[in-house]
Amino acid sequence: MTFGLFKADPYFVPGSERFARPESTAPSPPKDTTKTSEKRPRKRRREDDGNRSKKKDGEDQRAAEPVEVTSPRCFVGNLSYDVAESELTELFSAAGSVADAELVTNSRTGKSKGYGFVTMGSVDEAKAAVSHFHDHDLKGRKMVVSGAKSSGPKSAQETSEA
Repeated sequence: MTFGLFKADPYFVPGSERFARPESTAPSPPKDTTKTSEKRPRKRRREDDGNRSKKKDGEDQRAAEPVEVTSPRCFVGNLSYDVAESELTELFSAAGSVADAELVTNSRTGKSKGYGFVTMGSVDEAKAAVSHFHDHDLKGRKMVVSGAKSSGPKSAQETSEA
């Protein structure tokens, strides 16, 4: 029950001891008035949950997921940020005909994100490119090459229909 801004105490009725608050029989513990400078320990960062292996000399931190090649489109990861699409086209042309090579870039800065996709002429050429260029050294970094999980970027018409 409230009166104005104050909450009314249901046990307090002026002049009546019948509605007095019951007193507890247990003594309350003495309050410590001295302030201590003890601090709670900081939370530790999340421990390694086993998904990532410890990085050793010459090893990547994460193991690459091998994706089966079922289309002519290949995923190319762990690229140096200064690799150009023309360099990917020239490199992958050793495994067969290259239909398209594209790097994924940041939309605001235009810089490479370090991975891209290469579309080969056929599925057999894509399989040959994966077997030939996986762990291939390009500008000081070992490329991760596997089959692409998707068939390509969606067009504006496909996204509006969904």
